[in-house]
Amino acid sequence: MEIDNHILSELYNKIRRDDSKAFETLYHLMYKRLYSVANTILEYKELTEEALEEVFTSLWMNRHKADVDNIFTYLYVLTKNKAIDMKRKEVRWDYLTLEDVHDDLFHCSVTPETTIVSKEEISLIHSIIKSLPEKRRNVLMLIKYHGLKNKEVAEILGISVKTVDNHLAAAIRDVLEALQKQDIDSGSRMRLMSWLL
Repeated sequence: MEIDNHILSELYNKIRRDDSKAFETLYHLMYKRLYSVANTILEYKELTEEALEEVFTSLWMNRHKADVDNIFTYLYVLTKNKAIDMKRKEVRWDYLTLEDVHDDLFHCSVTPETTIVSKEEISLIHSIIKSLPEKRRNVLMLIKYHGLKNKEVAEILGISVKTVDNHLAAAIRDVLEALQKQDIDSGSRMRLMSWLL
């Protein structure tokens, strides 16, 4: 079942006003999805439960400090980061976050040599992605930035794989159309399109 972002936002606003019942409701709504995210990384039930306990504790403790636009994405990133931090104690783990994309990690193979996408190009693609409808944006980010499979995204978002496929296709189409309208050189356009596809 898909969770309405409007409901999540309302719950988060209540949590910011110290409403513990709203916190409990959010916990029950999000736990299964976040468990799936953490368990994919940690693989052990005990570690996964510990990670989620820390995530929800952090959410409550920082409820007056955190300025959150999208509580679903915020909790997803928080959970993934926490799980990866715990995993790093065992093995070295390279990670790319939704909110802090490092320029030198963005590559696409347009030529035989690997080409690094520039800061300006990253800024452009981010602004285009940010303008997408929320569901399309979430699907695109989870698949392209986090490398999740369509099936994993379907589980996390509580929608069918077919719906994920449709959102992804629509998001890619929207981004490609937006890129065609940009006043950028053909090399930049090709690099961004290659990364996207």
